[in-house]
Amino acid sequence: MTDQLEQQIERALDQVKSGPVAVKPIGSDGPLVLFGAGRLGLIALKGLRQLGIEPVAWADNNPRLHGTVVEGLPVYSAAEASAKFDKGATFVVTIYTGAGVRRQLAEMGLRAIACTHVFRQYPDTFLPHGCLDLPSKLLPHRPEILRAARIWADDASRTEYLAQIRYRALLDEAVPPSSPGPMYFPEDLLELTADEVFVDCGAFDGDSLRAFLDRSGNSFRQIVAMEPDASNFERLEKFVSGLPKDLCEKINLVQGAVGSRRETVRFEAIGTAGSQVTEAGTYEVQCLPLDEVLTDCGASLIKMDIEGSELQALEGAQNAIRKHVPALSICLYHRQEDIWTIPLFIASLSDKYRLFLRRHSDDCWEQICYAIPVERLLR
Repeated sequence: MTDQLEQQIERALDQVKSGPVAVKPIGSDGPLVLFGAGRLGLIALKGLRQLGIEPVAWADNNPRLHGTVVEGLPVYSAAEASAKFDKGATFVVTIYTGAGVRRQLAEMGLRAIACTHVFRQYPDTFLPHGCLDLPSKLLPHRPEILRAARIWADDASRTEYLAQIRYRALLDEAVPPSSPGPMYFPEDLLELTADEVFVDCGAFDGDSLRAFLDRSGNSFRQIVAMEPDASNFERLEKFVSGLPKDLCEKINLVQGAVGSRRETVRFEAIGTAGSQVTEAGTYEVQCLPLDEVLTDCGASLIKMDIEGSELQALEGAQNAIRKHVPALSICLYHRQEDIWTIPLFIASLSDKYRLFLRRHSDDCWEQICYAIPVERLLR
């Protein structure tokens, strides 16, 4: 299958055109409604206004928002927006998990497009955004993209990899169904043990720590949870302090970012899962390499969801990874190139891994590289 996979990837890359996609300007043929008044919606609204494009309203499935005003625009239910603006409106779905909403609007006979199409149409305003970037930027990396196609351990991973390269190259939305089961802790690949040393990079408010405790039945040796955002860290501390004393004593919380070396970095602290290291950040935080943090313990499972700093964090953990070969759950959707650079880097650290690609959301979001040591693999 690998040869066929490479041929299909080559064909997708051959279809890439440089520059933005030539399509009719958004909102030129009727009212523009943004569906989803959350974080992505606010990003879309800000960019559209910079372009001189003014949506008429929000639509949202959250009843608590109905009848409110967000950034000067009224918020309606889908039915209300449909009745008010009729079928001449274009609904831009500004939700990361938006496939279900697009189906909902299509069933109502409404015209709906994914926000990703708008971002690609106006790249100077919106890109890069997560793993979305100009398709032409894929072309210099053709050898690495093809090399990464050869390292996946099963057909499901290879199928997903092809779909994601096509999504980045062509915005082909014909992606496989998302993977069932818990994110970060795949029940079909890895069994947790009572001796687990779990390192949670990007611990947020304790959401993935909760999932780990549930999956492990509160049975583990140690947890190291790292989070740089002060308000997130405060909520993380509150969650851990509410756990039974015997669990609290085995959990070490570290307020800091994770990277390739010890340094002070600029950070955008917005109190959400989207807080990130960035030169545009208005705060400074301490960044630490895992090789330094983990000197007193041998990690057995490392999770990284750190908004684009995953590769640097792996570089700062390579000694621990080579020595202990922990299972890895690494996000691949924060930068366009992560889907090939991160798996290739992990494969370069040890030949004891089998690599799997799974996606736990719609389109191109929440993709995880699961690197499982051969001796811990369930199948």
